[in-house]
Amino acid sequence: MVPITDKYFRDKFESVKELVLAEVNVKEAEYIDDTSSILVKKIKPNFKTLGPRYGKLMKEISSAISAFTPQEILVFENTGFILSQSIANR
Repeated sequence: MVPITDKYFRDKFESVKELVLAEVNVKEAEYIDDTSSILVKKIKPNFKTLGPRYGKLMKEISSAISAFTPQEILVFENTGFILSQSIANR
């Protein structure tokens, strides 16, 4: 099973599908759109990157990021942004 997050990824995977199947010794691949029941995603901050800029706030930032829901993680993956109101409500 291959989780498909968007059409771009599916197109890219299709272009190398036969190679991947041969390498992992699998006969076919099944695409799944809804991965919520299969994958458990967690998110954490990159302390090396954020530390120099947000040093004193890192504890609060880490706490807020760790509390992201699977829906918020999905939005972040797709857009690169998180809605500030969802963080403000915590």
